[in-house]
Amino acid sequence: MQKIKPANSPETGEDLPELPLGRAVPKRLDKPAGFLRAGEVGHFAPPDWITPHREGHIISVAPTGSGKGASHLIPALLSWQGPTVVLDIKGEAWATTAQARRDMGHETVLLDPFAMFPEEESGAFNVLDLIDPNRPDFQEDCYALANRVAPERSVSDPFWDQSATQMIADLVAYVCGEMPHGLRNLPEVAYQAMQPGKDFDLTMKDCRRSGNTVIRRALSQLSGAEAKVKASIVSTAQRWMPVFSSGLLQSSITKTTFDPDALVRGDNISVYIVVPPHRLKNAAPLLRVWLGAMISLFQTRMALPPRETLFLIDEAWHLGYLPELETVTTLMRGYGVRLWSFWQDLEQIASRYPKSNATILNNTATICGFGFHNMAAQRQFADRLGFPGWAYKPLKPRLALLHLAGREGQLINLERFFEMERFRDLSRLAPLSPARAETIHRY
Repeated sequence: MQKIKPANSPETGEDLPELPLGRAVPKRLDKPAGFLRAGEVGHFAPPDWITPHREGHIISVAPTGSGKGASHLIPALLSWQGPTVVLDIKGEAWATTAQARRDMGHETVLLDPFAMFPEEESGAFNVLDLIDPNRPDFQEDCYALANRVAPERSVSDPFWDQSATQMIADLVAYVCGEMPHGLRNLPEVAYQAMQPGKDFDLTMKDCRRSGNTVIRRALSQLSGAEAKVKASIVSTAQRWMPVFSSGLLQSSITKTTFDPDALVRGDNISVYIVVPPHRLKNAAPLLRVWLGAMISLFQTRMALPPRETLFLIDEAWHLGYLPELETVTTLMRGYGVRLWSFWQDLEQIASRYPKSNATILNNTATICGFGFHNMAAQRQFADRLGFPGWAYKPLKPRLALLHLAGREGQLINLERFFEMERFRDLSRLAPLSPARAETIHRY
């Protein structure tokens, strides 16, 4: 694999700043806004790079196929020197940047539950390894995990969803405290949830005999419920379990192959979670479990690390509701965590976080929107963030609207990584990348 020098190395020519968003454009906006004429150059490329606000989180908003990965996610991984965790849809970021991260001195961890890269050594992460039955927060940790697995709540009748989440939390506690070490994992939790009624009754009896107070009280709601109520609660919980019963995922979730404390310390480590797009819906509970557990790890920090940990979450809407995303956006800036999330439009944020979407946007220091397919979407973005009148004119390709906290909105020109001289060949490493076909055709 081609060795890539760090992006800020003098040997690479022009320095690439950490987390490049794009290039500045002239302040006169009569040229950048509007439609292209025949033969007119489609973008501007002045020398000055624009980077995110020096503090705070980042959001990129653009429809699918608009180049969020090529313009933002991959350049971030090629330039950011600190630790990172990335949700990588399609595996393009892993294929194009893993070696570059190693060249920066990082340990790279590949979590590849669907074997997208069978030739690579895939890691594993058992989130139950982070739960200790002897800690005073044992019950809270079990419920937090269950809330990632089953986050949805019916507005009209939340009883069944809440009861199902409690059942999952109780089974997590039971498995963590009563099972032998080799069975302390989510597949065993799924097995316990899916077992026949008579076997489930035996599990409830085992809980009542436990020496651990939390486990002894577990499943008490079910033990005293009427048969129909019990069956409804169990069936509601079971609908979240199939992904953890999949034989394909077993090797990825039954053990842990890296040191989670390395993330807490802020060591040079880059964790990639790769998933193919067609698996996103079914894999959402697993992705929430992994990402939520990693985010929660940082709340145990007692001192700030030398560099922030950058979380890159592509296609964030497909995760469903992730409680920790609210937490990291509103409360965890002081823990040395920086979140960069990617959405297709602002409606996705509002639909996933109906009560807190305004708070999420208000706590995000850098918001960039581009690739609008129609003026309604562009106006919605400009209205929500308070852009001046020039932002309501059609944008040429490759131009983006950028909001930085405390500044007036501005226009930037996007640059795709495979158009940068030092990274041009990287596009050949990602088999599903449109950039690969474009580059091969060019050469």
